Amino acid sequence: MSQILIRPAKLEDCPSIARVRISTWRSAYQGIVPQRHLDELSLPVITRQFQDIFQQENPCLWVAEQKDEITGFAHAGEYRGDDPAAGEVYAIYILDKCQGQGIGSQLMASVCQQLHQTGKEFLYVAVLEDNPYRLFYERLGGQIIRKETFAMEDKPLPLVYYWWSDINQLCQDSKHR
Repeated sequence: MSQILIRPAKLEDCPSIARVRISTWRSAYQGIVPQRHLDELSLPVITRQFQDIFQQENPCLWVAEQKDEITGFAHAGEYRGDDPAAGEVYAIYILDKCQGQGIGSQLMASVCQQLHQTGKEFLYVAVLEDNPYRLFYERLGGQIIRKETFAMEDKPLPLVYYWWSDINQLCQDSKHR
């Protein structure tokens, strides 16, 4: 197992982050989201989406790097609901070949620490209910607080929302996994 470096993302990392997102979506969501959506994932489009994140002040985008390769990332920020004391993890993905090395926990600790430093007290994560990796959040103590459904290309996709009441504790718990 090679050394894992967790660090804030840089603008020049965006194409590699986009490659991780495309690869992980195609493997994790096969048979869950419409195949056409997976087939149409575009490296230039997704790279641009990540480049746009750098337009924000102090973006909360972290990468895992091994042997000069980006192998995972986490993106977080303001909760998209109505709780100004809460942060939200928008995405956390690790390449299949790098699963089980503690990268997810390290990325979670990094984004939680940054969110906590900006005054966030609570954390939310919305996850596809059929996501095979969502138990990761339960192992970190996330509590399911609600479920809802949204449609992608007319296919209903159930979501579960995890919540942590103490982002600082989650940060500490993530560091020790």
